[in-house]
Amino acid sequence: MPDATGHPDRVDSIPPYARRDLVVPRDLKLLGEADRELRRAQEAGDLVRIRRGAYVSAASWRSLDDRGRHIARARAVREAATTEPVFSHLTAAAVHGVPLPHPFPGVVDITVDRESGAKSKGDIRRHAIGIDPPSIERVQGLLVTDLPRTVADVAMTTGLQSALPAVDWALAKGVVRATLFAAVEGTGVRAGAARAEAAIGLGEGASGSVGESLSRAGMHVLGFPRPELQLPVHDRHGLVGLADFAWPQRRLLGEFDGRGKYLREEFTRGREAGEIVLAEKRREDRMRAQGWLMVRWGWEDARDLARLDRVLRDAGLTPRA
Repeated sequence: MPDATGHPDRVDSIPPYARRDLVVPRDLKLLGEADRELRRAQEAGDLVRIRRGAYVSAASWRSLDDRGRHIARARAVREAATTEPVFSHLTAAAVHGVPLPHPFPGVVDITVDRESGAKSKGDIRRHAIGIDPPSIERVQGLLVTDLPRTVADVAMTTGLQSALPAVDWALAKGVVRATLFAAVEGTGVRAGAARAEAAIGLGEGASGSVGESLSRAGMHVLGFPRPELQLPVHDRHGLVGLADFAWPQRRLLGEFDGRGKYLREEFTRGREAGEIVLAEKRREDRMRAQGWLMVRWGWEDARDLARLDRVLRDAGLTPRA
């Protein structure tokens, strides 16, 4: 089959190490590659070093987002371990597909027994808190904490702006709120437990996106009234749409405008950005015609509490004293 230049593919001309997703030194020996070949591959840009003794083909690395790169690092950690590790916290979140409002970090999370005495070092963050075997499962070939325990760990060790998107997503996936509370209790750790329980109590499976969850976290911190989510608005022609946020007493609707609305296929359905903007304007006009006020904000506002506070105050909302 021809490549982009019109010439037939020459698979045999690609070094074996450049065809593998993850390369460790023993692989090079099995493939008959000498250390000097490894150095040449790095210098030529065929391989990317992701941690000591672990490399990924440059083509694979370029194709990965921050979640994919984090998982690649976890695989490299597993390959170097004498005992298979159990990944937890943000690493387990990456493997499960839990969304976060920020990039996944360069360090990998592992949970070990309380008595192990293992310390965090380099690109490995060890949590000596132990895990009951029933809370461990294999996902994407890696041993990870199960989803309830993962969300509990994330909620106990991060702020509300990271915890609430994780909780909302888990609830939307069918995890029962009581199961999340039990997972927090089951860690046997009290540091961060109250923070996690607050996030679980605020969780809403109806939240439509990470940006909406992040916005609600900000609203809570700032003391604004808790909104209703996905409120249906009708006019004489039928359903106009679902509003992301609603404060019926104020006749106010709120909309989070994330990039996904204009880029992701399940939302765009083949339409151009201009068509989507026009459709959104018509939808908003119909909602306003029913006596609703509208306020919109985006990622920059949701991430910045001062900006979000200003947007909501300008729309007429008043935080608690």
